[in-house]
Amino acid sequence: NAIQSSNKNVGIATTFNGRAITNGTTMNMAVNGSSSANLTFTPVRGAGSDPSNIATGAFTASTTLIVTQQ
Repeated sequence: NAIQSSNKNVGIATTFNGRAITNGTTMNMAVNGSSSANLTFTPVRGAGSDPSNIATGAFTASTTLIVTQQ
């Protein structure tokens, strides 16, 4: 469930406070005054892809994060 990149064998895994998130994931976060959260993006190779066949060099990936306040 990684974000696709311009390299067909590389994706981006996303975690929020250590929990994997995928497209359509909804999270709640209580904020009392000041708060912080850990949002991480990690390059991962595609399932079944041979590491020796992954092209090296620059690649791009994009996604949209929507944050709402209630």
